[in-house]
Amino acid sequence: YDCYAEALKIAESLENPDRHAAVLNKLGIVMREMREFDRALAFFQEYLAKKQEDLISQGTALNNIGMIHLDKAEFKEAKGVLERARSINERSQNPQALSNTLGNMGLACYREGNLDEAIEYYHRSLEMSQKREDASGYWKDLLNLGLAYSEKGELDTAFRYYTQAADVSQGVGDVIGEKQALIHLAQCAKR
Repeated sequence: YDCYAEALKIAESLENPDRHAAVLNKLGIVMREMREFDRALAFFQEYLAKKQEDLISQGTALNNIGMIHLDKAEFKEAKGVLERARSINERSQNPQALSNTLGNMGLACYREGNLDEAIEYYHRSLEMSQKREDASGYWKDLLNLGLAYSEKGELDTAFRYYTQAADVSQGVGDVIGEKQALIHLAQCAKR
């Protein structure tokens, strides 16, 4: 955190608004990782305020703010902010950001217990990842679908998605993704 706080001071002294905003976003990410949600939220909100003319940055900021609300189990707030991020990401025609936001909306629905709605969002994100040939996003979407179907008790479907997630992550050399998929695959097989 200290190095980013120092970077923020330097960015402010240089009077470089883009650099200053970028550091604010990074500080928000660091604070979220440290589970300092209120501080993270303040940094993301300040970043958003400085990037009012930049749709891509607005979408990023709103996505990050939505994830803070999700971390705090504030599902209604999370979904509202993520919906704003989705709308902005559609207008900015940023398919990667839109796919990420759809996946996060799925996660919000999943954590809230709305599994059918989560599955819809995960499928939309999966389609976008597939079109963009984003293997990392693709295996994560497959894994999320597996989790949702497993939670619904549809183990055959979950098993299929976990298998696909393991295959895709292995195919691109993503060891962490492959490990996650295989763990869930084993747990599903035991049930």
